[in-house]
Amino acid sequence: MTYQEKLQKLKNLCKNESEYYNSNIDLIAASTFLRKEIAFFNDYSIQRSMEGLLNKRPYAGTRNLDEIEQMGVNTAKKVFNSEYANLQPHSGSQANQIVYSAFLNPGDTVLSMSFDSGGHLTHGNPINFSGRFYKFIHYGINPLTQTIDYAQLQDLAIKNSPKIILAGASSYPLKIDYKFIKEIAKEIGAYFVVDMAHPAGIIAAGEFPSPVLFADAVTTSTEKTLHGPHAGLILAKEKHAKIIDKATHPGVQSSVPINRIVQSTIALLYAQTDDFKRYIHETLESAQILAEAFQQIPKCLMFNGTDSHFIVIDVLNGFGITGKEAEQTLEKINIFTNRQIIPWETKKVYETSGLRIGTQAACARGINKNDFVKISEFIISALQNPNDVSLLNDLRQKIQNMALNHSIL
Repeated sequence: MTYQEKLQKLKNLCKNESEYYNSNIDLIAASTFLRKEIAFFNDYSIQRSMEGLLNKRPYAGTRNLDEIEQMGVNTAKKVFNSEYANLQPHSGSQANQIVYSAFLNPGDTVLSMSFDSGGHLTHGNPINFSGRFYKFIHYGINPLTQTIDYAQLQDLAIKNSPKIILAGASSYPLKIDYKFIKEIAKEIGAYFVVDMAHPAGIIAAGEFPSPVLFADAVTTSTEKTLHGPHAGLILAKEKHAKIIDKATHPGVQSSVPINRIVQSTIALLYAQTDDFKRYIHETLESAQILAEAFQQIPKCLMFNGTDSHFIVIDVLNGFGITGKEAEQTLEKINIFTNRQIIPWETKKVYETSGLRIGTQAACARGINKNDFVKISEFIISALQNPNDVSLLNDLRQKIQNMALNHSIL
């Protein structure tokens, strides 16, 4: 096969993926797709990469690139009312790596939420760099309230004197008491860091408490609810600017693609619009529709509901199937979700007892809370009848029609 033939094959695969995605409804809580405005910013000149820090490049020809990055930084600071912003991390995970590198030495102790309670891989999972390079101890969920066990958090902080107390999660959908955790961190002399990758857009829209006032540093990705590119962002107190800059370059990263900075800036500019606020409000209302529907299934809805853009359900207790089986069943009816580890998990990590369902990607294409009434019914029907081929085919056609009526192509 020639080079041109291989390019054509790749083009066909990409076209197939676009058409496939367009005919499905994506309810993965970490998903997003880029806004169409970004297509207008694909000039060849901004496909360059740039090395070094803002206004401190090790090579020439970066005057315009500095202005672009400065605009992004200023916008991020304004959106989140932050003293400092850094748009250079390649992802939310890399933003965490940079902040750890700035505040910690290898082997230092960090207190964070456990993985099964909702914490992220980069919050000390032993198979991740974070768990291999640093000593993580974990707080969890109160089994009576299904909320963060703040008493356990405080007790562990006092007994272990961690250098960082980390808040934030990837599958805990409730508000977090940042002020209380900040007071604990201050009491023991620890840094307070927050990973807000999931609720960042909700925070930008003013519909979720902001950690920026309380935390020494805040990390996030710019996709998910911010509806931007796959990239990272660090917000911090100005007093930490130098060590975070140094940890970014030359500490963790070298060059940064300028087109990604442009894309992140567009997302942050959009986050200041009324249209974005309406989108976030619709996203939250749609998540509540899902929560209300699954509340009717005994022993199913985790955390007693949601404050965010997603819910977590216990499909093992609610429907008698594993998270993997639930995910695969819903994919048959053109709905994307992801299996999810839940508190007090009894299944293996690639099987799981839970499922996570998010609304932000669907709402971004115009699917609304009224549609989610139907979607919740379709999901429950499929999970209750995972082997009914005729029913699944009927549901797939209904979902496909809904998806195509809200095309993103």
